[in-house]
Formats: sequence, structure tokens, C-alpha cells
Amino acid sequence: LNRAGALGLAMEKWQRVGLWVLIRADVDYPGRLKKQLQALSPPVLFGCGNRRLLDQGGIAVIGSRHASPEDLVFTSRLGSQAALQGLSIISGGARGVDETAMVGALAQEGTVVGVLADGLLRAATSVRFRPSLINGSLALISPFNPEAGFDVGNAMARNKYIYCLAD
Repeated sequence: LNRAGALGLAMEKWQRVGLWVLIRADVDYPGRLKKQLQALSPPVLFGCGNRRLLDQGGIAVIGSRHASPEDLVFTSRLGSQAALQGLSIISGGARGVDETAMVGALAQEGTVVGVLADGLLRAATSVRFRPSLINGSLALISPFNPEAGFDVGNAMARNKYIYCLAD
């Protein structure tokens, strides 16, 4: 309660760039997270883009930030093929395998959910993702502060949300 003013200012800033906030009681909160994790599902999700994608399911893709060029070509094809078959990619948005799968799917006009461990605010305003956020083919979410920096613990913790949102 002592930080209500600061929270109000932060919410205003986030809403100006298109971020939304969901709590577990919201009707749009992903049912897949509540079903799989129950009381351990994150109480708050920050996000932007098409909320309907959060319960659509898809293929989870989590991989190395330091993948070989051959691995990245394979990953891009995987994302593209999933999109062509009408399957969403659910990934972490980190550089390397995660981002490559997402970009591959979006290039084929597929749908993608990115569960970010850091930098949601930066990603929401990125020219790389903005067209897909606007056209409804992308949702980016995070259980962490939208302005959080990278933290290994957060990156590992978000993987369970990717698995729960995917088929």
C-alpha cells in the first residue's frame, strides 16, 4: 500500500505501450496454467498482444542461446513447419533457439506465445515484434516485472510456464 503511487505510475507507463496485466481471478488468465500448476500458477502475468493465444496450445521450443548455425536453420524450419500446419510455437523469446523458432513461425504467418524472463517492456516496443503484436499473431507474457533485467533463476523458472501452455 505504501507503493501504490509508484505502482500507479508504472501501470500508466506500461499501458501506454500496450502492456496489460492479468491476475489469476481474471477470465482471460490462461486456464492451462491454472489447471497444471493450480495454486503455484503465477498470481500476476504481464503481457501484450493477443490474449486468446494463451490457451491455444502448441509446440514448446526451449533451447540454447549459443546454438550452431545448423541448429538455428533447423529451428527456423521447425517454426515455419509448425505454422504451416496450424500449430503455435510457445517459447521463451531468448536469443538463439527460442527466438529463431518464434521468428520462423511468424514469417509463415503462424501464431506464437513468448514467455519472457526479462525485458517484456523492451520486447513490446521492439520493431521486430510490433507488427505481429498488432496483427494478433503474437502474445508476449511474463510473470516478472516488465522492466526486469536478465536473471538465470527467472529464465529457468519461466520454462515451466512454457511447458504448461504447450501441448
